[in-house]
Parts: sequence; structure tokens; C-alpha cells
Amino acid sequence: MQYFSSLFGSTTTGLGYIVEESIPQTDPLRLWELSRGVHKEKKNQEVLLWSFSAPKSKVGGSDGSRLAKNALQRLKTLRHPDVLKFVSAEESPDGSVQIATEFAIPLSTFLAGHSRQGGSKYTLTNESIQWGVLCISRALAFLHQTQSIHGRFNPDTILVTRGGDWKLAGFEATCTVAQASFALKDTIAVQRNEYKAPELVRGSFDQATISVDTWALGCVIYAVHCAPEQPFTAPEQLRNIQCVPEIFKSVYQKLLSSSPPDRLNAQAVSQLDSLTHSKYVELNLFLENLALKDTFEKEAFFNKLPNVVARLPDDFCVYKLLPILDSNLAINMAGVASLTTAIRLGESNKLSAADFGDKVVRPYVTKWYGNTALDRAIRMELVSNLSSFAPYFSDEDVNTTIFPAHCSGFADIQSPALRDMSVKAILCLADKLSDRNLNTQLMSFFAKLQLDPEAPIRTNTTVCLSKLAPKMSDATRKKVLVSAFLRALKDPFPPARNAGLCAFLECTQYLDAPDLAARVLPAVCPLIVDPVANVRNSALECVEKFLPRIQAHVKSLNARADASKDGQSNSNPATGAVASGGWALQTFSSAITGKLVGTGGSGRTAPTPATPVAAATAALEAGSIASPQRQSNSGFGSSSLTSGGHQSSTSVRADSWDTSSRGLAVAPASLSHTGTDPSAQPDEEDEEGWGDFMGGRKGGDPSADTFGTQVNAGASNGMGLGSAAKKAPIDDWDFSVAAPAVAPMTSGTTVLAEAAAATPTRPSSRQQHFSGQDDWGAVLGGPGGAVSGTGASQRSRNRAAAPKLGTVKRK
Repeated sequence: MQYFSSLFGSTTTGLGYIVEESIPQTDPLRLWELSRGVHKEKKNQEVLLWSFSAPKSKVGGSDGSRLAKNALQRLKTLRHPDVLKFVSAEESPDGSVQIATEFAIPLSTFLAGHSRQGGSKYTLTNESIQWGVLCISRALAFLHQTQSIHGRFNPDTILVTRGGDWKLAGFEATCTVAQASFALKDTIAVQRNEYKAPELVRGSFDQATISVDTWALGCVIYAVHCAPEQPFTAPEQLRNIQCVPEIFKSVYQKLLSSSPPDRLNAQAVSQLDSLTHSKYVELNLFLENLALKDTFEKEAFFNKLPNVVARLPDDFCVYKLLPILDSNLAINMAGVASLTTAIRLGESNKLSAADFGDKVVRPYVTKWYGNTALDRAIRMELVSNLSSFAPYFSDEDVNTTIFPAHCSGFADIQSPALRDMSVKAILCLADKLSDRNLNTQLMSFFAKLQLDPEAPIRTNTTVCLSKLAPKMSDATRKKVLVSAFLRALKDPFPPARNAGLCAFLECTQYLDAPDLAARVLPAVCPLIVDPVANVRNSALECVEKFLPRIQAHVKSLNARADASKDGQSNSNPATGAVASGGWALQTFSSAITGKLVGTGGSGRTAPTPATPVAAATAALEAGSIASPQRQSNSGFGSSSLTSGGHQSSTSVRADSWDTSSRGLAVAPASLSHTGTDPSAQPDEEDEEGWGDFMGGRKGGDPSADTFGTQVNAGASNGMGLGSAAKKAPIDDWDFSVAAPAVAPMTSGTTVLAEAAAATPTRPSSRQQHFSGQDDWGAVLGGPGGAVSGTGASQRSRNRAAAPKLGTVKRK
């Protein structure tokens, strides 16, 4: 007793199993303590633990140790599908025995109406009883063929598996027919009185044959149909056959014949046609012989299976049907049937959500989803039903098994339907993806999917990106959203353009005002006159929604500028006046300062104006005249401001802007690209933005996707995805109304023609011609072309050709 008390106290057996809850039983013999056990390493492997304690030396007048060892010996040697499967055993020196078998529940527990661990009661249906009687009669027939008598056949020695199969166990009193006359005499006490054959009750042990077991089989048929309303407790109840179904009545009467030779043997019972007249029994028989069926029969069976799953017991589907389907799924024989069975179990009200996740999704669906070698049709079925299983996946399973397998669908070049379905289904997994998988791995696939040759896939990719935006990191949103949606606006497929516009509307809160003004609106406005109505409407809605934000941003900028100007004026107004003159006042600084400030000059250095254009405007308003030596014709090129001996330089190159916040380059219409400029810088916007996810491809043609197909390159409507032009530095601002001619240089760069040297007149409103590439490498439409880069010598020539506002001689 001390051995097993310590055994259960430690909750771990010497067989390597952790002892869980005990199994309720009604066996009056109480020879064994039954409990459920799980493997200490393989948690999904459960067993039934039979524990016999040595101090039970006398059980019902018999030697308990001898009975336990006899049961162990029979379990080890009897191998049959209907006999309880032996797993392992251990015998201690003091005579204690512990056996591990496949997990099952005694039939007596069902008949007593005990409840399961979850609260529901153990129940039996007429079809499950019919199948159980067939199973147990086959087990008895097998035992009798070995010329052995069970000797203790009753509901305590019949166990029901999770899948609904009845298994034979309890071989404590089993003996051969030759030994029956004296062996049964010693073990008669271990059998329940109501299950004893009449010859045993009379003490005629010399007449005892295998018929004593068939009598007990008839009693079991009565007990399972009458319990628990009328528990079987006395042999006299056997005369009442009203509760026995018609299909069993003839069998029942033959089994309970008073003459042992006239009783129906177990082999005959197992072969009765009446027992097989049930769809449930036919299904079980087909599953048992599935390996012997040809391909045609298997396919016909699996095609019919989804229609009957809803009528099958849940335990049968989980513990018997799914393992069989799983083994056949490996050879692509039961794909749709397996998934349909799993889905129907999830929709069943009898299986809780926790049980569905623990018993169906994690052990089976996770394994199926991670198997990328499955047939494409099966993978399509898995992806299309991902929403039914995703809530039950663990985060670890999603990131280590599900997501890598799901990404294989993005790159399936042979199945556009699978690619499209994979894009839409990824939303089910987004909440459980790790930061790396969501912000890096997934974005790299989506960058390629926006170049997919299939237009619906490009459209759905844009829609999916907008829905994933709340889950992205701030850095990923800044890199991806604007660039991805701008690419969609140039798609020749109208729904794709509309998806890009709707994505901008949905993700407005993640866009800042400078991006809206410099990058988004210039791309959206042309779509207001799109040939497709819904695109026009969406574009107009974007403009109406973005303009108030931009106006509010401008007001805030003006307010800050006014506050800064007021602060500077209050501190030293004269210095502000000097600073507004810029470098043009450098020659006359002492004289002018003396007139404005008075004797003593200025004691402060003026702050640098915010922008070169603002500086030039302020200089003109202050009456300063441009110097030829410091003249620049580019408002966005370079500007040098000097006041009171302090010089502040601001040099802005379009190719070095932080394009993620400032937008597209501004190019004059008078420039065009001819040849290749070695000094031209790569498209930094593409390199720093969405292009980073393209697997390292920079400066290439984005219309050439990973599938080896160019997507609508050079579309006539100006919205094609393909272009290989590069954005070059822009150092000149063109004030001319008409675009002058372009003269190519021998160095391969472009310069202004001599016509540009003519003094132009400033138009009433500055004309800005936008050209170049966005982050996705596509050329924006406009009157100007792409601009090639210029070096230092080129910039000096451009300055020389710039319009001159006037000259002043330095003293």
C-alpha cells in the first residue's frame, strides 16, 4: 500500500505517466484503482492506469495478487482489435501491479449515469449500443477460439473507448476450457451474481463451457437497454423483454437459453445481419477495412462523409474519425472530408470551444496547415476556412508553423486563386503575428504582390494593407502606406485605383499634412477626372477630406512664424531689418546699419530666414539688389544669407530630401532627360521606403514583378506601373512661361539651352512642373520629364544662364 500511496502522492508513476483524475467505477470487487494518466513528455498521449495494491491479498475469497497477475498475463498475450490494448506494466517486489492500457471508461460507469469531468453525463445511443454489442461479441468469439473462458464477463470488464468502441478486459478469472471445472470454482466469487450462468449458480462446474460467457452476453444486452431507468440487479428481471429492441430480441432469447448447448455462440452473434443494419455500424465497418478498399471506394466514401458528419457522435468524430482521416490525408485521399469534419465539429453545440481547440484544431488542423506538400486543392480548402480555425491557434503555432506555410501561398505562381485567397486570409492571423513577421516578412511579400500580374490580387493587396495599418508599427506605416497607396493610384485596373483612394481615406489618421500636400494630393487630383465614376467620386472625397487638414497645418505654420517674428522684433527690430536684406546688404552693412540703428551699429546677428524663397522675397521688399556673383536661379537649389558679418547658408538638394515627410521633387518643364548621368543619385525615396521590402531591388523597373511578367508597363493613360526613369537632383527653378529647348552635353547630362539665358518675366503665379519618381519607381505624369542629375560644374553653368534681376557694384 505504501508503494502506490507514494506513487499517487508524487502524481508520477514509474511507467512515466502523470496521474490525473480517478475514474468512477461501480465494480463491487474493487480489485483495481482506475485513473487517467498522461505521458510526462507527450502530453497528448493519455492512458488508463490500473493499480493493484499488494495488501489486497484476499478479494472475494480469492488470492488478489494471483488474479491481478493473471489479468496482466492475458492482456500481454491477447492481441485483437476488440481487446483492450496493452501499453506497459510494472510489478513491484511486494506484489503490487500497475498496468497502462489505452484509455477507456468502464461500461458500468455509463450505465450508472456518472458525469464526465466537464459536467455532461456518459450516455449511450441505440446505434452505439448496436456497434458495441458487435465489437464485444467479436472479442468473445476470438477468446473462445483459443479454447478459453473469460469467466467474469459483465459491464465492469467491458470498456468503452473515446471513439465509441467496446473493448474486452478484466481477465482476472480467465482460464482454458480444460481448467474450467476447478478454475471457475475458485474464481466464481469475483463474478457479479446477476451475470452468473444457471449452471454456475447450481455449482455444476463440470458443465461449465464457453456458454457461461454467452449467457453473460445476453445479460449485458438487457442491462444496456434497461439502465439506468431499470438497473439490472437480479436474474428475475431477464424475463421482461419489453425494453429490448426488436433487432435484439431473437438474439437475446437464444443467448439466455436454459440449456448450455442450445445457447447461441458469440461467433454467430457477430455475424448476424440484424446487427449491421445501421448506417453507424456500416460506417465503422468501412473504416475498419479502409486499408483494403480500392481507390474508387475510398473516394466515394470520402465524398459522402461530409453529408453525414453532423449526425455522428462528436466523440466518434474527434477520437476515431479524425485520426483515420489524418492518416489518409498524408496521401491526399481525405482532404475535403477531413476539413469538413473539423469545421462541422466547430459548429457543433455539443463540443465546447475549448474542446474544439484542444482536440481538433491544435492536434490536427495545425499539422495540416503546416504541411506545404499537401495537394493544392487541400491547401485551398485550408486557406478558405482559416477564419474558422484562427481563433484557436496559439501565438507560437501561428508564428512558427501557420505563418511560414501561409506565405508559401503568396508565391504560388501556378495558382492565382491561392495567392488571392492567401492575401485575404492573412487578416485572420494579423493579431497573433510577431513584430518581425508582420512588419518585415509580410510587408516584403505584399510589396511583390502589388506587382502581381493578376489585377484582383493587386487590388486586394491594397485593401489588405489598409486593414493592417492599425497593427503596423509607426516606422512601417511611415515607410509603407503612402508609397503603397500611391502605386495603387497608377494601376490601370480601375478597382485597384479606387482601392488606393479608399485606402487613403481609411488611413488618414496615419498620414501627416506635409505628405498629404506634397505627395498625396498631386497624385489624387488627376483622378478627379478619371474615366470611371467611382474613382472620380473617391478622388473628390479624398481632396475634400485632405484640404482641411492641410489648411489647419498651414495656419499652425503661420502662427508659429508670426510668433517667432514678433519675438525677434521685440528683442531688436533693427537686426531683423538688416537680416531681411540678406547677403545683398553685405557691402553697405556698416553704413546702412548706422542709419537704421544709430551710432554703435548692431549688436546682434539676425536670424536666418526660414526658406530661401522667403529670404529672396524679404530682400526684394527691403530694397536689396541681387549681386551677380551670388546670384542663384533656383528657389529650391541654394541660398546664402549674410547679415552683420554673420553668414548663414542653406543648400537644399532634391535628391537628399527626407521624402517620407517632404514629398516629391519639383522639376522645371524646361528640363528633360537624355542619356545617363553618372552623378545622378539613386532614388532614395524608394530605397528608404516601400522599396526596402522588395528583396534589395533598387532602381530597377518595378513593373517587372517576381513572377517574370511586366504589369501593364507604359500604359497609354499615364497610370502604368512600369518605368525605369530615375529622379535626379534639381538645382534650378525655371521662371519662364514657355519651356525652352534642351541642348544635350557630351558628358551625357542635360543643360539649359541658350534661350534660357534670356531675361524672363515672372508670371503672376509660379508654374511648377512635377516630374520624377515616387517611392515605387513609377514616373509621375506632367508636362515635364524626368530630370537627370547635375554636378557642381553643371550647377555653375545653370546659374550663369539664370535670369538676372539686376546688378550692383561692390565698393
